[in-house]
Formats: sequence, C-alpha cells, structure tokens
Amino acid sequence: MGLLSGAESPSIAKNSWPVYAFQNGVHFKTVKERVQVLKELGYHGIGSAKLAQSDIPLLQRLKHYDEAGLKLFSFYIGGKLTKDGHSYSPEIKEAIKQLKGRDTVLELFVQGNKQSNNDDQAVAFVREIADQAKASGLRVVLYPHANFYIDRIGDAVRIARKSGRDNVGVMFNLCHFLKVEPGSDLRKAITNAAPLLWQVSINGADKEGTSWGQLIQTLDQ
Repeated sequence: MGLLSGAESPSIAKNSWPVYAFQNGVHFKTVKERVQVLKELGYHGIGSAKLAQSDIPLLQRLKHYDEAGLKLFSFYIGGKLTKDGHSYSPEIKEAIKQLKGRDTVLELFVQGNKQSNNDDQAVAFVREIADQAKASGLRVVLYPHANFYIDRIGDAVRIARKSGRDNVGVMFNLCHFLKVEPGSDLRKAITNAAPLLWQVSINGADKEGTSWGQLIQTLDQ
C-alpha cells in the first residue's frame, strides 16, 4: 500500500496522505477490472504502476481512472548505471510527455554496482530524468531497492540532495528497508529522510524476516 504526501486531487484534502494500492498487489488482467475493485474498496487510486503492464495504452489507462474519480498516483521507472554513464527505456521519455500536468510521481530506481559505479553517475542519471519531469510538471522520488545502486533510504537522500533538483525527493519502502538494513533504526531513518520524504510504501511484515514472502504481507500481519 502506498501513501503520498501533498498529492493534488479534488477528493483529497490538502496536505493529507492519500492511500492507494501498490500495483504489484492488484492482480487483474484488465485496467477496467482493477479500477472497479479499487473503487469498491475505497482506495484513492493506484501507484507504483508499470508502464508496460497494461492491456491498453497509457492515455486510455489514465482516462479509466479519471472517469472513476480515482488517480494513478505514481509510476515505477528506472535505469541502469553503466561504465560510461547510464541507460534506460525510451518509453520513459514518451510517458513523461504524456503525463504532463497530471501531478504524477515518478518512482525512480537506480540499478548499478556500488563497487564499479559512483554517485556522480547516479546524480547525472537522476538529473536527466528530473529535468524531463520538470518540463511536464512532475516530481521524482528515488526508490531504494535491494541489490540496486540506491538500495538504502540514506542513499536516496544523499543522491537527491546532490542532484540539486527541487522536484527530486525520496520514497520509503518498508520491505526493502527490512531486507537491506534490518538492523537500522527505523525512526531515525525516517526522521533523517523527512525533509525529502514524499512517498511511503507500507505492508505487513515479519520484522526478522528474510524472504519476500515474510517481508511483504497483508497489512494485518
């Protein structure tokens, strides 16, 4: 489940944190089915959506959510740091253009090797995406992911600050936090990230768990 700070939507009070489903947990074949169920369950919409995982094109997809009074809050996108720079799918550029003016958040993962890659490369990639996003009025949150270059919330904060872009913040993802840094102080990590913390993904989990099945459970666990 996702929470987004400062989202703009007619049905959501200003400065509130809307609650929406993480797309990986909403298993339906069509956008129409997904929208119907989310509406019935009372979610504000959906987030962490994949550009490719849809039965219809992006603009039609957005229309379904709009007509239901729901919002597609965020897309999960990213790229990989290479020896000479970085690479990412060209569909990201097109999607950013199509999302212009929608206040959609781009959850940006950064793959890479901490031994062979460096912060300068990560910052260059983040700036490239952030500048495209800025032109469309979009925000970017750096998504810590296990086994990626940015795999800790502290990494995300550091790179976000180095980027020098005012539309770049960070996302906290509970399952990846527990996977990568189970011994870290959760309260301290969130407090340190707070000035840039624009999005949060939470779920039920076994605190001492190591497998994804233990770290990603329903909220009542």
